[in-house]
Amino acid sequence: MIDDEALKTLIYDLWRLWDIGERIGYTEGIANYYERLSKEVTEPQSSIYVNIAESMRGCHKVFDTLTWNRQKTKAIERVNLCRNKFCSNCVKLVQATRLKRMYGAIREAEQTKYLYHTVWTVPNVRGEELPQALSAMNEAFSTLVRYFSGRKKIKGADFSRYGFYAAVKSIECTYKNNGYYHPHFHAIFAFDFPFPTEGDITNKFSRSNSHPKYTVGENGESTEALRTFSEDVVFMQKLWRLLYDFRRARDNKVRKLNAAGLRYVPYNDVTEFESVSDDVVLDPVKRKYTRLCNSETVKAERVTLEKINGLDLGYSVIFDKVDGKSCYEVFKYAFKCMSENNSLMSYAQFKTLRSAFYHKQTIQTYGAWHNICVDEEIDEDISDAYRRYVDELNLNESPERRVERLIEVIRSGQEYGYTIISSSDLNQYLPAKADIESARKLEREHGRLDTRFFEKNVPKAFRKGPGRKR
Repeated sequence: MIDDEALKTLIYDLWRLWDIGERIGYTEGIANYYERLSKEVTEPQSSIYVNIAESMRGCHKVFDTLTWNRQKTKAIERVNLCRNKFCSNCVKLVQATRLKRMYGAIREAEQTKYLYHTVWTVPNVRGEELPQALSAMNEAFSTLVRYFSGRKKIKGADFSRYGFYAAVKSIECTYKNNGYYHPHFHAIFAFDFPFPTEGDITNKFSRSNSHPKYTVGENGESTEALRTFSEDVVFMQKLWRLLYDFRRARDNKVRKLNAAGLRYVPYNDVTEFESVSDDVVLDPVKRKYTRLCNSETVKAERVTLEKINGLDLGYSVIFDKVDGKSCYEVFKYAFKCMSENNSLMSYAQFKTLRSAFYHKQTIQTYGAWHNICVDEEIDEDISDAYRRYVDELNLNESPERRVERLIEVIRSGQEYGYTIISSSDLNQYLPAKADIESARKLEREHGRLDTRFFEKNVPKAFRKGPGRKR
């Protein structure tokens, strides 16, 4: 017999299925954007975008199922996936895959290391600046890790006292309707020693959406709750600002040189060019003459302890101890296709994000976790618990194999009381419904979801939502 804990990992609750139905609507909207984009380009790119749109429209709508009618159980064996980075359903599976691959390493590190969820933020940027901002952030973070690991040093600053062990970081980018984008990193750091997070320093980052706004005293009075920082965290805020700003300044210099017809060639590459005159070189491969600017003029400014201490304020950096929620934060995808008010991103936002993240790595591991693969693939391994449970079911009844729509799978559970299980090994890594209020909100809205997103002719009794009396 399969034990109850193993069975829990298989059960696909109705709220999760309703969430899939809601997100299908956003995927439909993005499919329309790809179709619109296909009209703005020439072949063969136009046909590629049309095919992407078709694939997205079929995503998560068709399920291969096994049904044991006497035992009131339905198994989801396979789901039609589009695997597009703008598909809200597929990116949930990417998130679960990432967490699955990292889960063992994180749990192992928790036994002997000190783990922290950190957030590294930079000022909002316009859409046209987003690619440069992402590039500067990635370079700044890589330099930061080199400081922690001891491969790069700042005179007078001792990073070895933290005992860096490993890290994993991912990019998230939210956006506003005013044309600005908010890129930031979520990261988990593992150290040999505790990182000092407790302190009494307050600054403009003490008011945070991730921190409670008010605390209630013994007499019931409420006071504003401010996040306080340690000297170490404030040091990281200032260091992060210098690393990012210096790289943005260097990139701006390079762009100005390019605009002036000058080409930046890294110092190590200059020797591969044939010198023609003081400022002209010949590329031996392309046989192209190029005016050369001294590489010294485009080096990022050096970070020193004096410059760090000379800053009044850095950029927002927070350190919190790792919990279950923060794990999901780090492994979720880089952007959502719905904005903060749950409306579909605009076509302009879609084009900006698609361009900025095209062929870009959105998650990276460091240190002891460096060799763990956390790419954008979706694991479709079949759970061992699923195999055992299906064997038990088959002892009493042969299943009926079907191809069903999402709405039919939900109806089996809601109207006919079937237990819905998943064959996927990812089921246990998918985030659960955040709270009952979110569930009730979805219930209130799903009449709108039925008509707007994936079904226009659902029976009225079905529109009452999971868990409601008819």
